[in-house]
Amino acid sequence: MKIFFLVLSLVFIFSAFYAFYCINKKQYKNILNTPFYVLTQYPKCTQCIAYILLIIALLMLIQVYGFSIAFISLWIFITPIIFLIILLKNNLKPK
Repeated sequence: MKIFFLVLSLVFIFSAFYAFYCINKKQYKNILNTPFYVLTQYPKCTQCIAYILLIIALLMLIQVYGFSIAFISLWIFITPIIFLIILLKNNLKPK
């Protein structure tokens, strides 16, 4: 059951930060041609849902590991996910 909560919290964290990425003003033109265009139509709702996903992920981690370890592990999980999204979505070609 611990592994299930851990994997599900990672999925929620990734989904939340991908939603934050989609509603970013700099990425608006890139998202228009993808199926995630729906997220940009209602940016405030998308932002609220992303925050709710982060809270649910934190609550699942608290359920498994306790408050202090869950809070630290949330930030440890967020860091590589943000880095992965940046590497996958940004054009890093030399000029």
